[in-house]
Amino acid sequence: RTDWQIVLDLLEESPYSEDEIVARLPQYHDSIARHLSDVIASFPVETCPGGVETVRALLDQPNIALGIVTGNVASAAPVKLRAAGYDPDWFPVGAFGHEAQLRAALPPLAMQRAEALYGSPFTPQRVVVIGDTPADVECARAAGAWSVAVNTGFEERESLVMAGPDVLLEDLTGF
Repeated sequence: RTDWQIVLDLLEESPYSEDEIVARLPQYHDSIARHLSDVIASFPVETCPGGVETVRALLDQPNIALGIVTGNVASAAPVKLRAAGYDPDWFPVGAFGHEAQLRAALPPLAMQRAEALYGSPFTPQRVVVIGDTPADVECARAAGAWSVAVNTGFEERESLVMAGPDVLLEDLTGF
């Protein structure tokens, strides 16, 4: 889920309308990054085995452009990336959880931004979404992109298999 959707779900029983909640998302955006920065060092952050190495190797490929699609708001994403050993600057294009309520709307937005940045079409056939949940596979499918599921998150392997990714890896070691 996107942060937008999570906030709506959490406040479903509140006296606020959806429009009122959405109008206050920028406040959430600012607050979450500030508080996350304060507390993230006290949490054990596990990096996907081979993830940082894979991203570094992809950065060296002249015909590959990297981007990030995440349900997190844009202000929280760099905090989480740094905590896991990634440089947010490695991902010049992105789409974030405050920009769409539904995760499936994010890859097309990132693809539009990539096209604008690089001056070249980013058709779904040229896009690979790597993630560790069935929702990531679904997100890739909704955009018509390739999906690579990595069995390193909180999901059971069987749920990733059932999601039907194009590729299922145990981790990104040697990828």
